[in-house]
Amino acid sequence: MLLKEVHHRVKNNLQLIASIINMQSRLIDHDQARRVLRSVQDRVASLATIYRNLYQAEHLDAVEADRLISDIINQMVNASVEPGQGLRVETRLDPLTLLPDQAVPLSLLTTEAFTNAIKYAGQCQGENAPWVRVKLIADEKPGWATIEVANSTAPGYHARPGSTGLGSQLIEAFAMQLNGEAAVEKDDCSYCLRLQFRVDQVPTRSAEGDMKSVVLTSAARPGSRH
Repeated sequence: MLLKEVHHRVKNNLQLIASIINMQSRLIDHDQARRVLRSVQDRVASLATIYRNLYQAEHLDAVEADRLISDIINQMVNASVEPGQGLRVETRLDPLTLLPDQAVPLSLLTTEAFTNAIKYAGQCQGENAPWVRVKLIADEKPGWATIEVANSTAPGYHARPGSTGLGSQLIEAFAMQLNGEAAVEKDDCSYCLRLQFRVDQVPTRSAEGDMKSVVLTSAARPGSRH
């Protein structure tokens, strides 16, 4: 209960920070400065979503990664995609349970990749709208999973500018935390970032789903009294 309360308060504080950043961005006239603050706000909001899922989870040592990523994507689409923009967002999120130590970097990596995908999505020749696709795949190979974030590209698009930006550095760092290496695949119509990683085993529980009882009093010893 104490740990759930900590997660709840962290979530509230992160949401407050995101709101303050949003208020500040409205007072700035410089477009580039607003974009920077927007990216910071998205990262903070994603962290808040992670902690909301942690305190709402039935078991603190297991996170439903598919639900977490779905929440983050919906949140970012509502905040970043303008009505009438015509961007099509598609997802395939297989059920996947992770330890928090893996769920956090995976969610933050997805946030960074999804932000870039929205930013650079263009309408490919022969298609009627730009698109972004996110896949979380439980591999056929037991104990492995893959995250993919892809977007369509407009004609004449050759490569995403510079891999030295903060987003690229964060993606590399989060991939290292998952003991994986992000790979990029691109062609004339699409750009895809893919990461395969080994899934750490989540502790099993009894049939009742309860943890072992812990006795905290001296009454555990035969003959002892409170």
